[in-house]
Amino acid sequence: VSALVHEGRADLGFVEGRIEDALLTIDIVAEDEPVLVASAEFARLLDAGGPGALTSVPWVFRERGSGTRAVLEEVLAAHGLGAEDLDIVLELPSNEAVRVAVESGAGAAVLSRLVVRNALLAGALNLCSLALPNRHFYALKHRERAATPAEQAFRTLIAIPPAQAAT
Repeated sequence: VSALVHEGRADLGFVEGRIEDALLTIDIVAEDEPVLVASAEFARLLDAGGPGALTSVPWVFRERGSGTRAVLEEVLAAHGLGAEDLDIVLELPSNEAVRVAVESGAGAAVLSRLVVRNALLAGALNLCSLALPNRHFYALKHRERAATPAEQAFRTLIAIPPAQAAT
């Protein structure tokens, strides 16, 4: 996405990870709160054992390259662990598939709080106490290109600051 904006093939781009490119303006447009969720049984094990208990439960992972998986792998590394240390029973390509698997008792997972909000409210999932870093989403714009009227309207619609005029 950043290459498309940098090369002028896209006027505006959205990415999850931080980009370093002096030709692009980078504005935070949203923040996401990843959370560790599990069935009641697995949540009790995780909360009682602290970070060491991460290896004591089965896991449902998102596919490689997903943001929530990256957050979990970052936290694991901070505790001297890797994904290979966990019992990964399923690896699924969507948040909804992971949520349904965890609701069905397949294991624990890291998902966006937005994805699991209703399941938490309904008691279908339990929130575990492991602290996870928030993720940021960014809008990218080339510094040397003027914003089109459509881009300006879209930025207003999603409440991000207007792009700076090209100098």
